[in-house]
Amino acid sequence: MTRKVVPRFRIVPVAELILDEKNANKGTKRGRELLEESLGKYGAGRSIVVDRHYRVIGGNKTVEAAVAAGTKSIAVIETDGSSLVAVQRGDLDHDIGLACDTDSRTALSLGALLRPLLDR
Repeated sequence: MTRKVVPRFRIVPVAELILDEKNANKGTKRGRELLEESLGKYGAGRSIVVDRHYRVIGGNKTVEAAVAAGTKSIAVIETDGSSLVAVQRGDLDHDIGLACDTDSRTALSLGALLRPLLDR
């Protein structure tokens, strides 16, 4: 029988992540610049994949750019891979293509959902 993981959430210092020294993607200077510019302008909006020991499996260059942009922590959602993990940004509205101060929809924003956990 396959072990089912009930999704768990925690905040981890980005320093606990272990970059994959065997990562085939060596990146380019221009790619790093674009990632850093995007993170600085829009903030984080995608996920990375880490193993149970916080070794980065996917997203090494994103982590490097996030650290360069000043990111100090990462939200980790532990799953068993049976469902996608969505990053919901309550400050963005794709319908108008602009960042907005309030989300007009009634769905909870990720920030509102995670705030009690972050304030611990």
